[in-house]
Amino acid sequence: DWLQTFQMWSGPERLLALDELIDRCETSQVKHVMQVIEPQFQRDFIFLLPKELALYVLTFLAPRDLLQAAQTCRYWRILAEDNLLWREKCREEGISEFASYRRRESVRPSPAVSPWKSAYIRQHRIETNWRKGGTGDPMVKEPPQI
Repeated sequence: DWLQTFQMWSGPERLLALDELIDRCETSQVKHVMQVIEPQFQRDFIFLLPKELALYVLTFLAPRDLLQAAQTCRYWRILAEDNLLWREKCREEGISEFASYRRRESVRPSPAVSPWKSAYIRQHRIETNWRKGGTGDPMVKEPPQI
């Protein structure tokens, strides 16, 4: 049986045999192999990790990437909204707890939104506006003529 022979070969011999086999396949056969193999690699590695470890992995993302990761699925959104995760991002950017506290008092974001995330986004918007030159020319009103 050819499968038993294949199993007796070493790893490099198997790889060589697979390369040769794929080279001899028609396009439709290669597509079939891809359809069989791809689902094996499409696993949500974050979901498979304990929450603490998943959050640790997400700490390596830049804030912009973290916001994009939150759009992946519901579980990733829950993780990406973690208050401690955003507190660390704020700490990295020098955003103080005071800024976060003031933000919570003035706007009161929904409970699902991390106060630290709100503080980070607020600070980012301020810095972006500052770099762009503010919000435009200030308007000075003329006093009414009497």
